[in-house]
Amino acid sequence: MSESAGLVRRCPACGEESPHTALRCSCGTLLAHVDLTAPGEAPTVTEPKPLPSCVDTSVSCPHPDCGQPNAPGALRCTYCDRPLGTTPRACIHWPWGETTIIGPETLVGRVPGVDASLAGRLARDFDNVSRRHAVLRAGADGITVEDLGSSNGTFVNDIRLPARQPIRLHDGARVRFAADLAATVHIEHD
Repeated sequence: MSESAGLVRRCPACGEESPHTALRCSCGTLLAHVDLTAPGEAPTVTEPKPLPSCVDTSVSCPHPDCGQPNAPGALRCTYCDRPLGTTPRACIHWPWGETTIIGPETLVGRVPGVDASLAGRLARDFDNVSRRHAVLRAGADGITVEDLGSSNGTFVNDIRLPARQPIRLHDGARVRFAADLAATVHIEHD
């Protein structure tokens, strides 16, 4: 009998047990990086943590060519002297428990220019996400997502987006990048 015959891969997203040879869970989550466990060995259950707030103490300039941080309560940008406007605060909650605040432009992909920890995670665990997959934008007109012509598509609430057409998001929108990476957008309104 093989040493790994009694082992399974427990999905970090839904908790379902899959055979040790499975590369994906039935929910679509990649299992290649999941440690093998014995069947019935449930991980320690802890109370779910509340999702972190998107509140940021600084105010970023909403203009894409500036984006500089300003003091809370400032009405005009210290750097470009344009109005700061009323950009909603928003963040995206990733399935591994991290949260990214959506700035004037937040790139999603596997290349430099993307937040280093996000790019590294995508390169390691979500290789079907394109190098420059999508961009999330926060502006006075709201929060948008735009597919950058990715190979495997960007989806909002399971509807595939046309390439290079920004789509406005609402609080609680489920954004999926390619087949495996699903995240939730949280928008705070004053």
